Amino acid sequence: MPQFLRGRSKFARHIRFVQTDWRDLVQSAGRENSVRVVSIAVILCVWAGLSGFARAADVSVPSPVFQEPAQDVSSERDWSGVYLGVLLGYSFGQSDIDSGPSVDVDGPDGGIFAGYNYQVNNWVAGLEADAVLSGAEGSGGGINVNQNWSASLRLRAGYSLESFLLYGTGGLAVSGTELSGGGSKETETQLGWTIGAGIESMITDNVSARVEYRYSDYEDKVFSLGGPAEADLTTNSVRAGVGVRF
Repeated sequence: MPQFLRGRSKFARHIRFVQTDWRDLVQSAGRENSVRVVSIAVILCVWAGLSGFARAADVSVPSPVFQEPAQDVSSERDWSGVYLGVLLGYSFGQSDIDSGPSVDVDGPDGGIFAGYNYQVNNWVAGLEADAVLSGAEGSGGGINVNQNWSASLRLRAGYSLESFLLYGTGGLAVSGTELSGGGSKETETQLGWTIGAGIESMITDNVSARVEYRYSDYEDKVFSLGGPAEADLTTNSVRAGVGVRF
């Protein structure tokens, strides 16, 4: 073979070798780049997932807020104001007669009451008066004792438990007492004092019911029954009442 043909053949083989090496290099580089791209994508996905999880973990869950139910202002009772009512009860007691017997008396009674209350927070204070027709009577040693009527003017103070009022009361008292015996009879007015306690319940905004106990002590008074006879009177009264507030 001529010299120049052998040179061209070597050159062609060299070119093919270079092309083959370049193609292999490009393919190898392509595979490596693909692996790198896939690896980077996987790393980014994992990082994004971990970042999202971390952010979700950092989100604070708001604590539930519990609110107390609003109070019904309308349910709070106010005892202030003027009131008027009726009462019915039973009284029992004793009359000690000087130089004579001690006479036990008892019987029903009933009447009216009226007053005024003023309330500050849960404390209630006021003034009350009552007038009662009494059937308390008794006899002993030939002497009859009758309490015809009684009345009082008292202070009243208590503590309100919304619909209930616990109270104490005390003040002046007066009794119309009659003594009779030996064909004579005399009625005298006896002054005294009274003290007691009770509980009252508000049925509606202006109607209430009560139960009350009172002890009353009336002064000695001289009665003329064919001769002077000094007598006193003490009573215990349990009464129920209904009042209307204005």
